[in-house]
Amino acid sequence: MLHVSPDSRHFLSNGWVWSPVDMVRVFSTEAFLTGYEPTSIPVTTAFGYNWDRPCTFVGDRTFVLALDDSVDTLDADEAADYTYRQLAFFEIPDVPSTGQADRWLAPSSLVACNVFPRNRYGEVKGELHYDPKSGCLVALTDGDGSFVVALDGDVVARVPDLSFASPPSHGDFGSSYSGPGGWSYAPQHRMFYRWIDGAGIEERALPAARQPA
Repeated sequence: MLHVSPDSRHFLSNGWVWSPVDMVRVFSTEAFLTGYEPTSIPVTTAFGYNWDRPCTFVGDRTFVLALDDSVDTLDADEAADYTYRQLAFFEIPDVPSTGQADRWLAPSSLVACNVFPRNRYGEVKGELHYDPKSGCLVALTDGDGSFVVALDGDVVARVPDLSFASPPSHGDFGSSYSGPGGWSYAPQHRMFYRWIDGAGIEERALPAARQPA
């Protein structure tokens, strides 16, 4: 899956690096048109079997990625100091026109948030979007509904009956999506939608965010 920045100057490749291992990579559009794939910078926190991770741009050079819980991959000493933070924010640097094999992009900040449930592999599934009007994230989860989330991780609205149709996990090859009734979100219209057989498209408006006290 590709995610394009609001000004179209950068994009993210959020999928397989080889089947079925994934990696999120950052590209400058201009550099890619002359240097192709070697111009990319991979992010440090997303590498495994969870392709198409929840991810969105929140600015021309800032994006946010929902992270898996990696505690099971750590040794005892590392796990003792580990705190899971679900949202990672990244700032895109200048991308060179030639590859730099040792260059990786680390998060600029990590935010505690638990709107995306984790499966037995610690993976998160769903969709993530940005709503410029409210300045909030819109998260569609696999079975726990949808959330409007402030950039500090605070949940400001929830619609519990709107979940997306999830793809299979890395341990479930050959399985199907969770069902045809899953929802998607159209950021430009601020609207949730799904296709209902024989009835057309059902729509639900984005709920108003709760204002801080």
